[in-house]
Amino acid sequence: MALWLLGLGVVLFTAVWENDWDRIRIASVSCVVLGALQLIAVFRYTSQLHGGPSTWLYVVALGITTLTGVIGVTAVRPSGDAAAAGHSPVVGGLGSRAPRLGLSALG
Repeated sequence: MALWLLGLGVVLFTAVWENDWDRIRIASVSCVVLGALQLIAVFRYTSQLHGGPSTWLYVVALGITTLTGVIGVTAVRPSGDAAAAGHSPVVGGLGSRAPRLGLSALG
């Protein structure tokens, strides 16, 4: 069940290892949302938790997940040329050669 979380962790780790912050923007946003919603659920249902070290480990892991996402979101900045031209940052190595599909391309 937690294989998607493991995959997300691998993506984040490799992007940080390669210092490629543009590649993990969406993953970082998902970490912020996941961590924040889980922390809200923990505080909402505190009476349902049994306490002990496993609960604290879970809360710490959620805090680290949220913090990792916040760092990833704030570290991603579009390059100066892309921002000046109004383009999104380089995605998938295509840069300005990436296909731009709008509604006009559909009909």
